[in-house]
Amino acid sequence: MAAVVLAAGKSSRMAGENKLLLPFRGRPLILHTLAALQAAALSDILVVVGNEHERLRAVLPEAITVVFNPDFEEGMASSIRAGIAALPPQVEAVFIVQGDMPLLHADILRALQSRFDPAQPDRIIVPVYRGRQANPVLFPRAYFPILLQLQGDTGAKRLLKEHRAAVVQVPINDPAVVTDIDTPEAYERLQGLE
Repeated sequence: MAAVVLAAGKSSRMAGENKLLLPFRGRPLILHTLAALQAAALSDILVVVGNEHERLRAVLPEAITVVFNPDFEEGMASSIRAGIAALPPQVEAVFIVQGDMPLLHADILRALQSRFDPAQPDRIIVPVYRGRQANPVLFPRAYFPILLQLQGDTGAKRLLKEHRAAVVQVPINDPAVVTDIDTPEAYERLQGLE
């Protein structure tokens, strides 16, 4: 099981700051997301970079595979495509993870992993917080060809709607799955948790 971390965006709502490099609890935001993935003992963690890729590469751990997305300005779908295309052939399923989920932790990932069943290779595992679909989503290999066709800046939401019958909703009673940092106000709220 692997993870593709989306870290190529321009943080357009963050008033000129690269949100993934903002400090939280003494280190860049993205490192908190990666620490959760590493603690969940995933076989492969790929970080897709684009905007300010040199600055991001400088803070990423050596154990992480970095994938450069030259088409990052096209939107999120281009980063998903780049990440899926770079996965090793033996990967059975992949988490699509936003780089700005600093409260994510390994217990959440393990709860989602436990619902993955290789005998049901068409099931998409989706965390749900208080009735709201959340992140990260776990896609089995059966969906990799579809993920490679995504376009635009909407991620995989359309795919989840089109394959609603295959979605396994996993209740997660932790706001970490709906906490991402898109605005200065969201970052300010996050800093209040330090």
